Amino acid sequence: MKRHEWAGLDIGGANLKVFWRGEARSVPFQLWRHPERLAEALRDLDRQLSLGHRIAVTMTGELCDCFESRAAGVRSIVQSVEDAFADRILRFYQTTGELVAAEQAVATWMLTAASNWHASATIVGLEMERRNTRPWSGMLIDIGSTTTDLIPVVESKVAAFGKTDFERLFHRELVYTGIERSPVSMVAQSIHWQGRAIPLAQEWFASMQDVWMVLGRIAERPGDSSTADGRPADREHSRRRLARMLCTDIRELGEEFPGEIARQVARQQFESVASALLERVGTTGEASNSCVVTGVGEWLATEIVQEFFPGAEIFRLSEWLSPSASAGAAAWAVAKVAEVRC
Repeated sequence: MKRHEWAGLDIGGANLKVFWRGEARSVPFQLWRHPERLAEALRDLDRQLSLGHRIAVTMTGELCDCFESRAAGVRSIVQSVEDAFADRILRFYQTTGELVAAEQAVATWMLTAASNWHASATIVGLEMERRNTRPWSGMLIDIGSTTTDLIPVVESKVAAFGKTDFERLFHRELVYTGIERSPVSMVAQSIHWQGRAIPLAQEWFASMQDVWMVLGRIAERPGDSSTADGRPADREHSRRRLARMLCTDIRELGEEFPGEIARQVARQQFESVASALLERVGTTGEASNSCVVTGVGEWLATEIVQEFFPGAEIFRLSEWLSPSASAGAAAWAVAKVAEVRC
C-alpha cells in the first residue's frame, strides 16, 4: 500500500518547527506573548513551504503562561492549527503513539500536551530497528534550545517512566535546561576565582546562548535581538551580558574574564545533564551501550556520552538527515510516524 506524504509541525513556546519533503525549518515565534497570532504565523510557514494536504502536529507550547491551564493551551493551539489549515487533513500526536483528529486531541488533552518527545523516540526506535534488522534498545538524548529529553527505548519501543512533563521531571527524563534560552543564573549559582566562590547575580542578564556563543559553539546571529538585553546575538554583546552576571562590565573585569565565566557555567550545565543521564541509566542501563543524539545541542549530548560512556555507540541524527532536521527532530518524527501509521 502506498504511504501518504505528511508534513510535520512541532509547536513550541518559542519556536515553530516544520519538516516537509526533506526540508526542516525552525522560526522564532513567541507564543506566550502572541497566542492570537499563531494561526497567521502558521499560514506564513505554509506560504513559504507550500505544505501538502496532510499535516501531523505535535506540541509543547500549551505550557506557556499566557494560557489559563494546559488544557486551555491545547485547545487554543488546536484551534489555531484548524484556522490556519482549514482545508487540510490534520492529525495530532498523543503520548499513546496515536495520531488523532482535532476533536479527540482536545477531549483527551493530557495525551496531546507535551507529546513531541514521544514522537521522536517512537520513530528513532523504528528507524534503529530497520537499520540494525533487529529490535534496538538505547537512549535518545535530545538537547534543545530550552530543554533536554533523556528517553529510554527498549526493544524499539518507548520505555519512559513518565508520560507528562511533571512525571518526566520527577524521573529525570526531562531536564529543564537548554543551550540557548536557559538563564545563566538558573544553571550556575557561582563561579570560582582566586580561591573563592563568587555568587552570580540572580537576574536575567544573560542566557546560555551567550555562554556557548562566547565559547564558539553557537554561530553568531547579529539579526537576532531576542536576547536578555535586546541587543544582537553576537560574541561581543554576549561577552558584555556575561560580565553583568558579576554586576560589572568588561572594562572593569578585563577582556578575558567573560570567557572564564562562560567556561565554568558551560561545565556546570554539562554536569547537570550528565548527572540526570547517569541517574536514568542507573535505573535501566540503556545508554551505556547505544544512544541516538539530536537537537541543536547534539554536539553537547555527544560529548557527555563520550566522557561518561566511552564504549557506547553514538548515532547522530544530523548524519541521518541534516543538522537543520536534527534541530527540529520532533517535526521530522511526527511526519514520519504519520506516514507509517496513517
